[in-house]
Amino acid sequence: MRRTFVFSSILVLTILLTPHRSAQAASSNAQFEQYLSELQNSPDDQELRKKIIQWVHSMKHKPATPDDFDRYMDRGGEAFKEAKSVGDYNDAVEEFKKATLAAPWMGNAYYNLGLAQEKAGDHAGAVRSFKLYLAVSPNGSDAKKVKSTINKIEYKAEKARKEKAQRLQTWEGKWSEWTMGNPAGSCLITKDPDSGSYKITVGSRSTYDLTVKEGHIHWEDANGMWDFDFDLSQDGMSATGVGNSPRQNIVNQAFELKRVVE
Repeated sequence: MRRTFVFSSILVLTILLTPHRSAQAASSNAQFEQYLSELQNSPDDQELRKKIIQWVHSMKHKPATPDDFDRYMDRGGEAFKEAKSVGDYNDAVEEFKKATLAAPWMGNAYYNLGLAQEKAGDHAGAVRSFKLYLAVSPNGSDAKKVKSTINKIEYKAEKARKEKAQRLQTWEGKWSEWTMGNPAGSCLITKDPDSGSYKITVGSRSTYDLTVKEGHIHWEDANGMWDFDFDLSQDGMSATGVGNSPRQNIVNQAFELKRVVE
């Protein structure tokens, strides 16, 4: 009689708990779907991606992989295999990005995306993608290799930033020329790596020897002598100052140069 009572009690308890568990599961699924919906609107939200990955880690039954995921992975893989230029690798990047949106909990999509981004020259993007891969598979067999890849990419990115900063603090490069706010042509300044001497090409005209000393620039062309005193901006993207050309009766004319990034 006691055994029957115990079994009956368990049965009653199970019946009472089943609706509660079902409600919990429904709430959990709704939250997961909400995260996925938010990601579609904010695909660059790395913290949201990590949240989704952690959510899937905690799920007893992993979500099914959408057909679109496989489609984008196949397309990205083919684009990567056939790539011969940066633009081609960017095509692969776009396909793998779509895969990470279709199933943002799948580590192989982030891994492939990272490879394509590195080839395309997007070092920062590659690092983010590889870190998301590690968030999916922190103890994977290739985790150490991926971490090493991240370290190497970060070094290359840091070196590239330093080299760019050094270039921007020189006068070398192409500049658009503005006089009192009005465009007045362009110029190209080059430096001979052996002699250290500068040349300037103004618009489509001839190239002239250029004297550069700190913020002072001087050259002579068919219109006479040109002297400029410029202050180079901190980021190296612009320079403001005054120009003089006696033959053209230009005295302390305000000029601004804007670096042209190509």
